[in-house]
Amino acid sequence: MKNIYNEKALIFLITIIISSFVFFPVTSSIELISAGLNNTRPDAPEISGPHSGKVGVQYTWVFMSIDPDEDNITYYVDWGDQCGGAKYYGPYPSGQEVELSHTYTFQNTFTINCMAIDEFGAESNTTYFDVTVPRVRLNFFMPKILEFFSKFYGGTVFNRS
Repeated sequence: MKNIYNEKALIFLITIIISSFVFFPVTSSIELISAGLNNTRPDAPEISGPHSGKVGVQYTWVFMSIDPDEDNITYYVDWGDQCGGAKYYGPYPSGQEVELSHTYTFQNTFTINCMAIDEFGAESNTTYFDVTVPRVRLNFFMPKILEFFSKFYGGTVFNRS
């Protein structure tokens, strides 16, 4: 996974350093550099929401991570179903609960993978959250189907006793 945030942070830092030599004393650029070097990665995201669902129904999960430096956070979420791939959501303020929705289009047990990335590119550990979308069960319909066919074959195919 290419980390676009590190590239943006580096370009921003170089711009600040160059402009600080022109407009500000050298000590301010040294402080900015040391602040960038001491960036702490965000906590692993917490995920809450349903652990099971139905095919074709949209469900919502809540994601939350705290960045010790109070940097804004972008969430990298892979819904686990390979439909549309992983996406970036954000940025959001550190500690804000973020509601994200997804619809599963086929049955399986899926694992949501989520990582929090702060605005300077520091990445959290990955959090995993399992969601089961079971197949449709025919337990309700099967007795009725067997009873229907038993009328055509003159015998008892299904015994209710």
